[in-house]
Amino acid sequence: MDLFQYADEAGKEEKQENASSAPTVLTVSQVTVEIKHVLAQHFLSKNPIIIEGEVSNYRGRNSAGHMYFSLKDDNAVLPCVFFRFANAKCNVSFKEGSLVQAKGKIEVYEKGGRYQFVLESLREKGQGKLYEEFVKLKQKLQTLGLFEQDKKKPIPAFPKRVGVVTSATGSVIKDIIHVVANRAPVVDIVLFPCQVQGDKASEAIVSQIKRAQDRALHIDTLIVGRGGGSIEDLWPFNEENVAYAIAQSTIPVISAVGHQTDFTICDFVADQRAATPSQAAEFAVPNLIEMKKQMDSTYNQLIREVMTRVASYRQQLDRWTGSPMMRDPRSPLYQRMQYLDDLQARLKERSKYITPLKVQQWSYLRKELISKQLQVMKTYSQRLDRLQTQLTLLDPTQILSRGYSIVKTKDKKIISHLDQVKIDDTLEVVVADGGFECIVSKV
Repeated sequence: MDLFQYADEAGKEEKQENASSAPTVLTVSQVTVEIKHVLAQHFLSKNPIIIEGEVSNYRGRNSAGHMYFSLKDDNAVLPCVFFRFANAKCNVSFKEGSLVQAKGKIEVYEKGGRYQFVLESLREKGQGKLYEEFVKLKQKLQTLGLFEQDKKKPIPAFPKRVGVVTSATGSVIKDIIHVVANRAPVVDIVLFPCQVQGDKASEAIVSQIKRAQDRALHIDTLIVGRGGGSIEDLWPFNEENVAYAIAQSTIPVISAVGHQTDFTICDFVADQRAATPSQAAEFAVPNLIEMKKQMDSTYNQLIREVMTRVASYRQQLDRWTGSPMMRDPRSPLYQRMQYLDDLQARLKERSKYITPLKVQQWSYLRKELISKQLQVMKTYSQRLDRLQTQLTLLDPTQILSRGYSIVKTKDKKIISHLDQVKIDDTLEVVVADGGFECIVSKV
């Protein structure tokens, strides 16, 4: 065998050796099925098994009636599923933090690529460690008076700046910005970013709450919160140092931790508890856009009412000024005086025929007539004064002097409705001491 033949034979042997040692290529489904088979074989003799742990990340039944949660201890977490046909027979009322013993079997959920514990039944053993710590701290802080209502600070009705202590990348800050922009776009939002989950999260939260107290930042209201999660995820908001930081805050604090069913120590200490971050934003700022609409409606209604009353008073004034009494208020007095003069003349003419007794009667009647004359004049004088006062009150110039104005179009028509004007119209505005023109720039 020459050198080249030897090389060819050696190459063939090497290819056969490499082909026999190459790894088998499997699909994801094949690997998952293999893992499922291995787990099934391992737990075959042990099924069903009983696992003891603390309930975590529990959200109750979903729309199909199934329950998804986790069982955990100090070192591990096991995903669990409690299907409707099984949990319907369970009379145990467990919750987040409950210590339970669950009976079931280990299965692999192929589409999710994870193993899980499928429950057949469950019984409660007690409260979990974290829940016991939660209850203990809650009782301690309640005894110290940190939850008392008289210590709650009122939330400002019209804040200028709202601070938010939360993660810079989560959905909480996005939801708050969205709600504030829709309700009160003039309000500034100041983010105090911090870690909201993990061992050092409580220290970060406390640090940012204290930072927000700086008067130079002019924070009116402070929102402290994060999104939903398990009791472990929310635990930084159950820490004692966070509770004291909120209680000692000089700024009103709104707690927005988790979902509506989640309650933390932070919720009890804060001045206001919100079920969600979006609701916290609604508590923090007023709906200025809706308030402006209501004010515009009220203003237009007031203008219409004023113009209606002015028109009514003007008609009444026209009726009064057209009456004979208003043209010459003294005319009735003159007529009365002439009548009295006639009576006096007649009495004087007949006095020479009157006996002394008649003279006394005449003297008495004369005094009565004079008294009546004075009384009538006084009555009409008072009435004249009242009419003059009413005329003064109805005088349009008097109304203008109290701060009102009359707006007219170019053809002198009084504007009483918004639909009478449009942009770039030239309007005449009459005030107490004159008038001026203006151009409509916005309707």
